[in-house]
Amino acid sequence: MKLEELDPNFRTVKTDDNGFVFHEIRSGKFQIEGFPFLEENKGSFFRLPLSKKTLFTDDLNYRAAFTAGNCVRFTTNADQIILRGETQFSDDYEQKATMTRRGMNGFDVYAGSGKYKRFYGCVVSEKDGEAEFDGVVCLDNPDHIEREVTIYLPVYNGVKSFSIGMKPEFCIKEPPKRMLEKPILFYGSSITHGESASRPGNSYVNMAARKLDAAVINMGFSANAKGEKEMAEILSDVEMSLFVMDYDYNCESREHLAQTHYPFYEIVRQKNPDLPVLMLSRPTFKTEEADKNVEIIRASYDKARENGDSNVYFMDGHHFFPEDERDECTADTVHPNDLGFYYMAEKTAEKIAQILKTEIL
Repeated sequence: MKLEELDPNFRTVKTDDNGFVFHEIRSGKFQIEGFPFLEENKGSFFRLPLSKKTLFTDDLNYRAAFTAGNCVRFTTNADQIILRGETQFSDDYEQKATMTRRGMNGFDVYAGSGKYKRFYGCVVSEKDGEAEFDGVVCLDNPDHIEREVTIYLPVYNGVKSFSIGMKPEFCIKEPPKRMLEKPILFYGSSITHGESASRPGNSYVNMAARKLDAAVINMGFSANAKGEKEMAEILSDVEMSLFVMDYDYNCESREHLAQTHYPFYEIVRQKNPDLPVLMLSRPTFKTEEADKNVEIIRASYDKARENGDSNVYFMDGHHFFPEDERDECTADTVHPNDLGFYYMAEKTAEKIAQILKTEIL
């Protein structure tokens, strides 16, 4: 069943005084990526099945309401668009010392395809303490050429309502097919979630996706991805081309990581015998604690290989940042900034391209 059949509001077309026609993003005219339970949740952008909320803590459910930089895509020949709507929370709901208002609540707009995709602007609420957003983005398209448009949703907020406005003479069509048909699913900590990116398009997950022309499902949960068995069961039912497993920063102890890491992988593997699985360790300064976490993750990888799994892979996060630039790559020695995310995306995309036998754009 289509979303517009579930709720007639999704069919609503609104026109403003300047002649712009507004289309709700769940109207069926746009491709929404990153929300595998969208129909099951009757149009809610909650990232997990609403029916399974009781399996998790209140804090994890709170984070699951954040859209984590997942995106909306379409093709248009418009020269400008308006983004208008309301986020789940007013933008003063949670102060992050390492994040700007754009990083937490912004909507990033890119236009073009493949390596020619370019950033054209970020829309965010105009005043502190507001949930409403309303902004124009010029797409530098005077000849009205049909181009793909990608809009990344907020990292640390949810979306209550969201419409895209354009003049009625411009088209809305399906976006071009991705090079990778099935999405890549990333499960991990606040780093996967996108914390400390200056805006949603600069999370490492989204940078890597652009390099690969791939759809992604961001299942990063800041401070709450702890390798729960219930989470593994839910995620292993999602259709994907590759599973990235990256949650060691959220484990309360090395013992917790050791007790959950291989069992989590096992659940995913049992349900998906042919799925490539990429195990990452956190990007970090080299310390004794970090080295011990790497040893645990490598042990999971080694055990899987010893048990005959040739489709499991490993990356040591210590090698993400160049040694002579390591101090410039984080906001707080933990969370990568845009430069750190760029290096993570570069290395991760190269590895994924190798695994899936595809190209880097």
